[in-house]
Amino acid sequence: IPYEISGKIYVHQALSREKLNKPSAGSALQSSVYEPISSEDFSFDFPKFRLKLDILADSGIQFQNELMDVEMRAALTLVNTIESPGLLGKAEFLTGQGKINFKDNVFQVQSGLVKFTSPTSINPSFDVVANTEVKATKIQLFASGSQDRVKVELTSNPVLPEPDILALLATGRTLEDSQRLRAGSTSGMQQSEAASLILNSLDFNREVREKTGFQVGVGQAVDVTTGAS
Repeated sequence: IPYEISGKIYVHQALSREKLNKPSAGSALQSSVYEPISSEDFSFDFPKFRLKLDILADSGIQFQNELMDVEMRAALTLVNTIESPGLLGKAEFLTGQGKINFKDNVFQVQSGLVKFTSPTSINPSFDVVANTEVKATKIQLFASGSQDRVKVELTSNPVLPEPDILALLATGRTLEDSQRLRAGSTSGMQQSEAASLILNSLDFNREVREKTGFQVGVGQAVDVTTGAS
């Protein structure tokens, strides 16, 4: 004792259609790091079984919901104990096989990697690159981090500041275009205020918060020598 449970599991096809827009989905995603059951809940003082199971899939692992439709391959090892399992290894998005839906814009996934590095918990880190095009503007999304810390960056060609990219994704117009249309009401606002107005008026933050648990904020930088934003 402990007895080892070992071997290989070959996954030919797996499909998850779990929806993310449930009432409690936002908070659930932020706290979805696996927390093992306390050993105090078990009658024995030491684990009876130890895990060492390889989980292999060349393709066929699919996730389909309102935010994404992706296919992955994986090489993982389930380790530690039944009471406190951990995952080691990685899962990769298949190139050209995935998309992310965001505000009626479809981002094509260019690359994606999920790494599992802890033998005592399941809290992967990830890197995803995806792109789309809106009104002849190519937009690229970079997302990285872990389940409890996510970093998202947006770039574009032609080059636009991130508030403009957000506005373009949300409304199909840049902040300058929106300000021109709303000259009577926004002529005295800074771009950051206009961006916040657009995001809030379209329930942008509410939708992102409900689906992912995160809130988007827009800042503003001004060149004091030229007055340019």
